[in-house]
Amino acid sequence: MKNSRYHLDLIFQLHREFLNFLAYSVEGKIQNVPVPILSLYQAVYGKITASRHTIEKDDIQDIISVLPLIEKVCSEEEIQLLYETAKEKNCQKLVSCFKEILKRKK
Repeated sequence: MKNSRYHLDLIFQLHREFLNFLAYSVEGKIQNVPVPILSLYQAVYGKITASRHTIEKDDIQDIISVLPLIEKVCSEEEIQLLYETAKEKNCQKLVSCFKEILKRKK
């Protein structure tokens, strides 16, 4: 479990760096940036489900830090599943974030 948590943290770090790169490209400095869709949903889902009862504050902050990328690359169905999973874990902060993203996706 410790090893898989390390991999999830590494995926989040890479996606955070990509998000910064993407923000730079949106300013018009770089064109045709490929978006790494694969594994962002899985990393977020893994962060949420890795906890037994409640999600750790650091994990919540990690997820919040990649919300713009989640909104951009995850499907409505994936975001719905993340919303439901966060709701099961009783994490109101993430529930409200995913709810807002779902409203914008519709």
